[in-house]
Amino acid sequence: MTRPVDPISEENTGAVVLDICSSSKLLEDLKRTDNLKRWRDFLIAFKELLHARAGRGILRVYKFIGDGWILLFDPLLSADHVVKELRELCYCFNLVYDLRVKRFLEEYPDRVGLTFGLDSGSLIKVQMNDVDEYLGRPLNVASRLCSTLKEIEPIPEFKLLMSAPYYASHIGSLRSFSPEEVRVSLRNISGNSEIRAYKVTLLPKCPPSKGRSKKPLTSTVRRQ
Repeated sequence: MTRPVDPISEENTGAVVLDICSSSKLLEDLKRTDNLKRWRDFLIAFKELLHARAGRGILRVYKFIGDGWILLFDPLLSADHVVKELRELCYCFNLVYDLRVKRFLEEYPDRVGLTFGLDSGSLIKVQMNDVDEYLGRPLNVASRLCSTLKEIEPIPEFKLLMSAPYYASHIGSLRSFSPEEVRVSLRNISGNSEIRAYKVTLLPKCPPSKGRSKKPLTSTVRRQ
């Protein structure tokens, strides 16, 4: 019996690539102290939190990519709602990280947190083996913006880098976040030429803890 052709469609979608800074250093530390399963438990806990928050109808969890996730959202949704949701994810990250990982480390890395790349546009939606997959420029741009943020920023954690077209179409609802224009070159995007992007700081920098704490740690960032 032949399998019916999987459907292909086009969808106007916003894409966020979420990355965990210093995940490699954390893995090395946890492996050295025989606490590697703590990272697995952390990822599972944070994934469950992402899916729970997806019920709010702002972000959809698309795919886990090893040291982060790809999230999708309706590009017509107010950017104010989207950015506020990403800021809430930063608070949640701190809470889960402190509980599941931080207190088991020998040394606390100076840079631990979430970075985000954001773009929107047309994605190709392909159903493969009954699973929805997405292809297209917005995913590539969001991924490049996320990785570029870590290259241009000495303190990239809890920051967001969004494309100029997304910013231009939502400028009214983004003014309260005081976006900063930056010039970046994205590998394999627009011929590697320099383009405009906009950076938003979601949370203030947390001062790094020194040494091992004997007591369980609470989040270093409090809800404002």
